[in-house]
Amino acid sequence: MVTARFVPEAPFFSTVWRNEQSFEDLLRREGRKTATHPDFVFLGIDQSTLQLPLFTPDELRNNRAFQLMTERPFPWSREVWALLLDRLLGAGARLVMFDLVFNPPNDGDPAFHAALEKYRDRVVVGSNIDSANGNQLVVPNETLLPSAAADARVGYVNFWPDAIDGKIRAARFTITDRQLAGLAPHPSEEVFQSLSARALEKLGRADAVPRDQPKERGRDRVQANLHGLPARSLRGRPGISRDRRRLDRRMTTVAQETGAQRLARFALTLRYDEIPEPVVEAAKLHLLDTLGCGLAAHATGVA
Repeated sequence: MVTARFVPEAPFFSTVWRNEQSFEDLLRREGRKTATHPDFVFLGIDQSTLQLPLFTPDELRNNRAFQLMTERPFPWSREVWALLLDRLLGAGARLVMFDLVFNPPNDGDPAFHAALEKYRDRVVVGSNIDSANGNQLVVPNETLLPSAAADARVGYVNFWPDAIDGKIRAARFTITDRQLAGLAPHPSEEVFQSLSARALEKLGRADAVPRDQPKERGRDRVQANLHGLPARSLRGRPGISRDRRRLDRRMTTVAQETGAQRLARFALTLRYDEIPEPVVEAAKLHLLDTLGCGLAAHATGVA
C-alpha cells in the first residue's frame, strides 16, 4: 500500500490505491460531520446574485454601493469592498476574509487601500500560487498592499488535488517552495501561509494552525491544549487532576503518532455502532467482491 501511494504511475498499484481511497471517500461523505459554527457567515458571488434588482431613485440616491454596482457589470469598483468592510465591521464582525485575489488594478483601489489600512487587524485577503506559471505567487496589486507578498493580511487560496485521481481531499495551511516542487521542506526557506491560517492568526488562534514545517531541530509537533494550557505544562502541576494529566499524556502521544499508529489506534477503538449504515453496506459489498474474485480465480494457475 505504501508503494501504491508513492508510485502512481504503476497501473496495478494505482488500482489498489483508488479502491482504498474510494472507501475512505465514502467514510468522509457518509460519516459524522462537523457542524458549521454559527458565528461564521459566508457571502458568495454567482451569476444569480450578479443580476441586481431594479433600485428606486431614492435607494440609489442614498446608497453609494448601489450606485457603484449599477454603473457597470462585475467586477465593480473596489470602493464597493471598502464600503462593505465599513458595513460588516461596523455591525460587529470580528474578521472579514476576502477569498479573492485583487491583482489587476481597478477603480476604487485607493479607497479599498484606505479601508484595508483602517481595519488591518480585522481583514485578510487572498493570493494565488499559479501552478501553470512556475508556481508564481500572484498577490494584490501594489496600490492596495505595497508589500503584499510579505504582508500578514495575505494568504494563498489554493487547494491541491491528489496526483492520481485529481480529487481534493485535504487543505494545506502552510507550504514552501520545496514542497511545491515535491521535495521535503527546509528550515531556512520561506513558509507561505493560507488564507485560513492568516485568519486564525488575526483571531488570536495562531496556536491552532497545523505546523508541519521542520524546525532547526526536527519537526514541529501539534501539542494538545486543555483550556488554553500547553499540554506539557500540565504534568505534575498542583491542582491538576490525575485524569487531566492522563488525558494530557494520551493527547500528546496521539499528536506524535505515525500514520500507521493512528490507523491501528482507530481500528482498535472503533465500535460497530459508530459506523454509519452506508459504510457498513459498502464494506459488505467490498468483502463480497473480494470473496467472489477469490472463488472465481481459485482454479487458475496464478491462484
